[in-house]
Amino acid sequence: MTGTQRGHETDQGGASRREEPLSDFLAHLYDPTFSPAKELWALVGVQSRAGAAELRSSVLAAIAAMVPGEGAPDGSRADRLHRVLDLRYRRGLTQEETAEILAISPRHLRREQATAIEVLWDRLLAGHRGERPERETVTATDWQEQVRSEVAALHKSAPECVADVAGSLRAVVQVAQALAEPRGVTLLVELPAEELAVRMHPSALRQVLVAAITEALNAMGSGTIALSAQASGEMATLAVRASPMSASRVGAGFFLRELIGDAQGRVEVVEQADGLEWRIALPSVPRQTVLVVDDNSDLVHFYRRFVAQTRYSIVHLSEGRRLFQVAEQVQPDVIVLDVMLPDVDGWDLLTQARANPSTREVPIIVCSVVREAELAQALGATLYVPKPVRRQAFIDALDAAVAASPAAAARSTGAVSR
Repeated sequence: MTGTQRGHETDQGGASRREEPLSDFLAHLYDPTFSPAKELWALVGVQSRAGAAELRSSVLAAIAAMVPGEGAPDGSRADRLHRVLDLRYRRGLTQEETAEILAISPRHLRREQATAIEVLWDRLLAGHRGERPERETVTATDWQEQVRSEVAALHKSAPECVADVAGSLRAVVQVAQALAEPRGVTLLVELPAEELAVRMHPSALRQVLVAAITEALNAMGSGTIALSAQASGEMATLAVRASPMSASRVGAGFFLRELIGDAQGRVEVVEQADGLEWRIALPSVPRQTVLVVDDNSDLVHFYRRFVAQTRYSIVHLSEGRRLFQVAEQVQPDVIVLDVMLPDVDGWDLLTQARANPSTREVPIIVCSVVREAELAQALGATLYVPKPVRRQAFIDALDAAVAASPAAAARSTGAVSR
């Protein structure tokens, strides 16, 4: 029994009486005992004496012809309807299997299937009348669905990615000058007083700011657009203020709202005395300083690449004897310690770090080619990670060390952290 036949029990729902002959035939596409309705033979333009195999071939060819034309994005409505029919009938998958591939519910799949059969019927009808069915053009709905698809893909590719706010503001102002200057608009930026990061992919944050600037430019003449950011509790508020400007018919567009909503943020457009301000609130991420004590500068270069676009930032120290002096200055959240140092013994340094007030409560990860995990933990290391270390193992170790720190425990119990 084929996948198409297995799906027959639930195929009937959603098909209108008009498309019922086509729906019935598709549900029995590979059933040699099924007799297609006479009107379907006429609609497809196949003589009954040619046999059901010829009718099946013609219907499958019509499904193949539903592939969207050039310019229609993957994931558009036309593409999705074609995929529904292709998976269900050409490949013979059940509704449940098709729904899983398309990442939609079976109930949603049934609605999409009914719509797809209706579209296929109309195409067959147009061919029967001698009309040439037009390929579906890209609509506003297609674009919105493609936006949602790409935003979801970006988030899935780097779910823990964070963006440096100051760096994003500087980059966006530099890019947006090309739009602002021809209109006589001056772009200004006020960088946050403290290091600020938000839980959003850097690429998405830049597009958010560009979208807000573009919306402002499209609704104003010459003037000024000022960008700023500040911390506000567990959120960071980025502001794009345009002046002079009227409040009429200006708001946050779909693209801007979709990007911000995906990051669990919010946006509002607030009227000011001389203009408008786009206020974008996004979850802030506490920056974590990682003090790496290692004389191998090439390896530390890789560590810096590992933590790019994460909440971690690297401070490098090649001399172990300066550990406590530097620790007092930078107050690291994590220390990554090599054992084979040129000026001091790493094991002695680890023992001293557990007694020194500046490092006593700081999580320490011993990362070394010396395979002595038990000794590292016996001397007070939070974790041991052998070299060479890959990116995900390095990030996982930092996450685990931060989670195990006294500061994290104090936050979870409501106590005041250091």
